[in-house]
Amino acid sequence: MQLSDCTAKNTFSPGGDPTAVIQALRAEIASLKQQLDWFKRQLFGRKSEKRILEHPNQLDLSTLLGDAPPAADP
Repeated sequence: MQLSDCTAKNTFSPGGDPTAVIQALRAEIASLKQQLDWFKRQLFGRKSEKRILEHPNQLDLSTLLGDAPPAADP
């Protein structure tokens, strides 16, 4: 990555303070790491859609399609 590719490029000037550039780049890296962690949680984290909830009144799709024998009523 070149210095011109980052958002801290505006803080760089020839003869300027290189520690300011380093601090700006470190802040940008920290911000990007937070964004990356958030995206990872959104993509690979636990999802409520994956939970299997048993509802006794809910019909079974395989029963409706005729793929499975109907359950005996108690």
